[in-house]
Amino acid sequence: MTDLQPIRVDRRLPVAAETAFAAFSDGIGAWWDPAYSANADTFSGAVMENRVGGRIYGVHTDLGEVSWGSIVAWEPGTRLAWSWTLAQNRDHPSLLEVAFEPDPGGSVLRLSHGGWNEDNAASRHKFGDWPHILDRFVDHVRRIATTGERCEHCGRDVALGTPLFARRVTLISEDDPDVAFVCLDCRKDANLVDADGNPLDESQLAGMKYVVGRGGRA
Repeated sequence: MTDLQPIRVDRRLPVAAETAFAAFSDGIGAWWDPAYSANADTFSGAVMENRVGGRIYGVHTDLGEVSWGSIVAWEPGTRLAWSWTLAQNRDHPSLLEVAFEPDPGGSVLRLSHGGWNEDNAASRHKFGDWPHILDRFVDHVRRIATTGERCEHCGRDVALGTPLFARRVTLISEDDPDVAFVCLDCRKDANLVDADGNPLDESQLAGMKYVVGRGGRA
C-alpha cells in the first residue's frame, strides 16, 4: 500500500521562534546543504521570497535560478508553508510546512512534508534526509546564538534575537577592501562590489552566503 503520510521531523532550537523563523527563511542560502540542489558543484545560495506567492529557488553559477516551489502560507515568527517541486514532477508538487513554537530556552521547529497523493507518492522515498538537513539548520542557529557582530556600513550591532542576523552577507566594500559584514537594511545602500570592483546586482546580493567565525570573520 502506498504511504501518503506526511514526513515529520522536530528540532529544538536555542533561539526564540521569531529569530528561528528569520534564520530559516532569510538565511536559507547559508544553511542549506548544496547536495540537495540541482547541482551541488555550482550551488551558490538559495532565496525564499518573504510573502505568499513568493518564490523559493536555488542559485547556481551555471544554471542561474532553479525553482524549488512557491510560498502558500507566511506567518512571520510562527509558520510558513510552500509547494515543493525540487527532485519531483513540477506538475504534482508536494507540500512543506514548518512551524515554530515557543519552548523553554528557545523554540521548537516542527517540519511536515506532506501533500502526497497517487500522482506524486512515487517520489516520497527521496525525502528521508530531512533530519540531516535540519541538523545543519540547528548548527546554523547555534552560531547565531553565540556570535555577536556589527554591520560595517551602519555600525549597528547585529545581536542574538535580531532577525538581521539571518540575512547578513559577506561582501567586499568600496570603502573597505577587507571583508565586510553588512545587515539586511544596508545591503542595497552600501555601494557593494565584487572582488573585481563590479557593482553587485540584486540577484547577486540575494544569493550571497555569509561566513561565521571567531570575531565575526572566518
